[in-house]
Amino acid sequence: MPRTAPTPAPLSNWFALPAVGAAMADEQAELIPALTAQIGVRGLYLRPAASVPRELSGNMLQALTVLHPGGRGWQGDLSCEAGHLPFGSETFNLVYLLHALEQEADPAALVRECVRCLQPEGLLIALVFNPLSPFRLRWPAGRLRSLSGATLERMLRDAGLTVERRFGAGRLLPRGGASRPPRGGRLHALSAPFLSSQALIARKRRAAPTMVGPAAARLRARATPS
Repeated sequence: MPRTAPTPAPLSNWFALPAVGAAMADEQAELIPALTAQIGVRGLYLRPAASVPRELSGNMLQALTVLHPGGRGWQGDLSCEAGHLPFGSETFNLVYLLHALEQEADPAALVRECVRCLQPEGLLIALVFNPLSPFRLRWPAGRLRSLSGATLERMLRDAGLTVERRFGAGRLLPRGGASRPPRGGRLHALSAPFLSSQALIARKRRAAPTMVGPAAARLRARATPS
């Protein structure tokens, strides 16, 4: 009788590993200033697994909807299909994606959905594992999509966001107390491209008003040198 292949462990088990949790804690600590500065009412937090804490350090929003992958879509505070977020347009002041895109069949579609749900001047923060990092030795074989920071930046720009900052975050090595380089200095600058994750902070800019008719004509006349 042929031997059946073993069923792979749920990806949530991998996110529960101490080394992975420590790396994500380091990554998120570097984003606290951005979270603290974003004031508003509602936020959306897509975390990678139910085992990952639902609290966001530095979050100043009044209400936070928290979801994680489950079944064929997202579970948590509500259930929805993959590729569709059941929220109205311009609902959230903040969208926070913690290693959510690496599990999506179509990450660009999820980015577009998040941008649709984001209010003008709202902030989108995304973390993806860095394929250039030695931390990749910890990745579960074939279970995570490889997304570089440059690829994600293009996705965000194509979806209409202004990328304000992109930087390396987290740890350099899969384990060890000294695996996180101290902030600042030459060592951190050299190691930044190889840290466990890439973090991106992007904003949905409010469109400038378009004037037509007499008001537009007067404005053009003022701008024309005499």
